[in-house]
Amino acid sequence: MQVAQKLVGTAEQSKIPVVVLWEQKHSVNSVYFSVYDGTKEYWAKLGRAVVTFFKDKGQLNCVCCKTTKSCVHKTLVKWYLAQEHPELLHISSKGSGYICSENEGVSVGHYRSEEPTTSVTFETRTLQDSGSSFYGGELDQYLVTRKGKIYDKGHVYTDVAVFIKKCKACGHFYRYQEHKDGIHNFDDHVFLSVRLCHWFRVNLKNHTAVGRAADILSEDSGLHFPGDKMLQGYLHFEAMCDHKYNFTCDICGRFPCCLVTDANRKCAFPLALSQVPGTETATDGINMDVFWSQTVEASILLRGFGKEAANVGRVTPSYDNWAPFIGLARKDENAFNTEAEKVRSLRTHLRDTDFDTGDKELTEDFLIQMLCEKKVLDVRHWCTKMEVDAKGTKLEMINSLKEKLKSKSTFNKLFSSIWGQSGGWVSASCPHRIVYAFKAILRPESVRDHVDIILSMSRQPPVIISDVAPMMSRHGNKRRKNMFSPNEGRLGEATADNIKKAKEGVFSKSIPCMKEWVTVAPVSDNDLPTSNETFCLLDRFHEGNTKSDEELLRRITFVPEMKGSINSQVEEQLHREMNRNNYFLDAMSPGNYMFVLRLLLHFHNEHTNRKMTEAIKGKLYTDISYGEIRHDKFGRLHLSGKNL
Repeated sequence: MQVAQKLVGTAEQSKIPVVVLWEQKHSVNSVYFSVYDGTKEYWAKLGRAVVTFFKDKGQLNCVCCKTTKSCVHKTLVKWYLAQEHPELLHISSKGSGYICSENEGVSVGHYRSEEPTTSVTFETRTLQDSGSSFYGGELDQYLVTRKGKIYDKGHVYTDVAVFIKKCKACGHFYRYQEHKDGIHNFDDHVFLSVRLCHWFRVNLKNHTAVGRAADILSEDSGLHFPGDKMLQGYLHFEAMCDHKYNFTCDICGRFPCCLVTDANRKCAFPLALSQVPGTETATDGINMDVFWSQTVEASILLRGFGKEAANVGRVTPSYDNWAPFIGLARKDENAFNTEAEKVRSLRTHLRDTDFDTGDKELTEDFLIQMLCEKKVLDVRHWCTKMEVDAKGTKLEMINSLKEKLKSKSTFNKLFSSIWGQSGGWVSASCPHRIVYAFKAILRPESVRDHVDIILSMSRQPPVIISDVAPMMSRHGNKRRKNMFSPNEGRLGEATADNIKKAKEGVFSKSIPCMKEWVTVAPVSDNDLPTSNETFCLLDRFHEGNTKSDEELLRRITFVPEMKGSINSQVEEQLHREMNRNNYFLDAMSPGNYMFVLRLLLHFHNEHTNRKMTEAIKGKLYTDISYGEIRHDKFGRLHLSGKNL
């Protein structure tokens, strides 16, 4: 800027015009400027440089440098246009914020003018920044498009001029991105109003796909809301929102006393298991923060920088780069992920016909169960493929297939062919219906998925409830010594007397910490309830599935603190609720699936915590004034006041 001011001063002393505009009739899209330079160079033999302004691109080209570079002549032309012909630049005198993109990745930066104001004017349909702090040649302005679109709820604003800027010092591009203006920039061509994004969020919370919500808007308004663009723009908006993803119950805090685990294999994304890489390079550990921020979230953000960047950031399932998600209950950023062991166990089984009983996906019964869940046409298709009689009822065809499965080669062939999707997802919730952790699994469910989550937590809950409790306890004790002890996680020693009492329904085992943990306690009670025993129990729905008498000692009805007060079906209820989203989750790419699944579980936790807290406050304040209810250092709701 000092160079420009000095040049203007020299020209004024010599009474020479600084900038002279002339237009040529044969040039429709170009305007030419003669700019005073004061020196005689090969590009300014008469002491003046020629600067060309391209109307269609909004770019300035000077004979002294390249188009992408800034110079004093371009700065003077910008000043001249801003003063004499602002209509050519579509300049707004309002500030804005930007996203900064780098070749190495995506980083978020902010630029503020001294007096930030609303930077969007629908009348002129222009999105840009005047750059009051950096306008003296440090930022070059470029026109991205004049065909930008702003999608609002019930309105579509077209022919929006969009400008970006480039920093001369670092070479970074800055683009419009300021939510305070009520607009979210997806890719410099498609803009969504924040109101529309919130409307999509409400629809998603109520199990309505973004594409379906866009179709509703299109039919209602008579305008076109492209479903795919709306989905990508909305996910981009959510990726930039400051979601905490605490995944913590307001009653249990960061260290729950009881967790219920289960798998939902109905909600799975398309996946060819034979093409999943990373079996040989996978380790037992994975950095959750790196995976979720630099893989999943980055894949969403990169879509705003064009197809090439989106392809680079695409989420590709692999055994060596796949992680669960655990909130504040995590041990640290590292988590267990032993998906690759499933493949190794499968290979051992195919070779030796011997396998770990904990791997459910390898059993013939599990394969038959999968066939039972298929439609009749699907079962008939597999019968034809396996050269089995495809006539009769569904049950008759399955029985025919079962006889065929006695051949090991037939079993292997059918198993590898029928599973054309991921294994679904495994989650762990407290009895208050708050999800603490989940893991999208690539292969069918195994107890090792449940154990991976438990071992990744900062403190193992004293009580784990699952439909596969016997297998989980055996597998867990193999992974870590005395993970479930004593008595392999049973409520008592498997003696003849205890088994007899269990059969008669008179066996009893007290777990005092359960009563202390699930109630709102005074704030003075600031220590965590402890237990030297760790139990692995069966949920109520699957208590009758045990074939061994000793497993009767895993029933939660034998625990006085849990009988009638613990909801062991929270996972079944959660999955039944989440299955209402399967119609769009099952069709998503792995990246979208992972991001949206975590987002939906986060919304579920927020809603459940809010209702629970309001109910507690309402009940307490109705009975007697207890003072305020707040969180202690463990994240639990506690009471404070004079009436304790």
